Amino acid sequence: MTGPDLLQPKRVLKITKRPHPQFLNNAFLDPYVGCEFACAYCYGVKEDRRVGVKTNCAFALKRELEEISEENPEPREGKVSIGISFATDPYQPAEEQYQLTLRALELAKEKQYPVQIITKSDLVFRDAKLLSELSNDGLCVVSVSLFTLNETAAKAFEPHVPPPAKRLEMIKKLREEGITCGAVLMPIFPHVTDSQEELEKTFAGLKDAGALYCVPGILSLAQKGVKERVMDVLSEHFPRACYQYSVLYDDAGKPSENYCKKIERLLKFCSEKYSIPSILPVLGAALNRTLIVEDSI
Repeated sequence: MTGPDLLQPKRVLKITKRPHPQFLNNAFLDPYVGCEFACAYCYGVKEDRRVGVKTNCAFALKRELEEISEENPEPREGKVSIGISFATDPYQPAEEQYQLTLRALELAKEKQYPVQIITKSDLVFRDAKLLSELSNDGLCVVSVSLFTLNETAAKAFEPHVPPPAKRLEMIKKLREEGITCGAVLMPIFPHVTDSQEELEKTFAGLKDAGALYCVPGILSLAQKGVKERVMDVLSEHFPRACYQYSVLYDDAGKPSENYCKKIERLLKFCSEKYSIPSILPVLGAALNRTLIVEDSI
C-alpha cells in the first residue's frame, strides 16, 4: 500500500439536525478518510485500504468552532457535541504521524466542546492525560469498540486490530486514568456472536474491566461493500451462517424485526444482570434506549 492521499477540504465538521439516536452527538469530525484497520463489517473502509489525511483539519476545525461560538456566545449554550472519527478509527496508524485527533482534542479543551471517541487502538493512551482532563470537565467519553471476546471470530472479521482481551485491558486502564469509558458492542453478528452464552461472557468481561456502559448494535449489511466482505468471511470461517443470513436479512440489508426484538430482550437481560447500562453517561441518554441496527463502528 502506497502513502496516504493528502486532502484539504473546505469544511471538516458535519453538523446534523438531530443527535445520533444512541451516541447523541450532533456534529461529526473525520480527520481521516478510510481506515487502515479494514474491519470487514465497516462501511468506512476503502476497497484498496487507502487512507486520506485531511492535513488542514485542525485549522478548519478551529475556524468552524469559532463560527459556532460567535453565534452562541454563552459558554455552553447551543454548542455542538462532537463525535470524532465515527466512520474510521481516530487512532488508526496514520494518527501516530499526523496527530489530527490530538489537535482536535486540544481544540475541544480550549473551546470547551464535548467530544466522544470510539476506538480499537491502544494509541489512545498517548492522549490519556488530555482525555482525563476533558473527562474531569465533563467533556469527554471514550468508547472502546469490540463485538465479541471470541478470539477466532475477532481475528476473522478484524485481523488488523488488537485482540478483544487487550481491548478489555484498554477499558480498565482508561478507567484507572480517570477517563469516562465504556464499550461499543458493535456489530452483533447473527448466528455467530449473538448467543446468550456469548453475550453474557462479553458483559462479564466488561464488568470486570470496569466499563461504565455498553452500547450495542446489530450488524447491518446496507452499506456499499459491507455485505460482500462479510459474506466472504462467513463463507470461509462460518459457512453454516451463510444461508441463515440470506433468510434473516432483507434486500435493504436489515435483519428481521422479530430477530431484533429477540436480541433486544437478551441484551436487556445481560445489562440488568451485570449492572452495565446500555446508554451513555451523558445528559439526555436516558431518552434513547432502543436498540438499533448500526452501519458502522
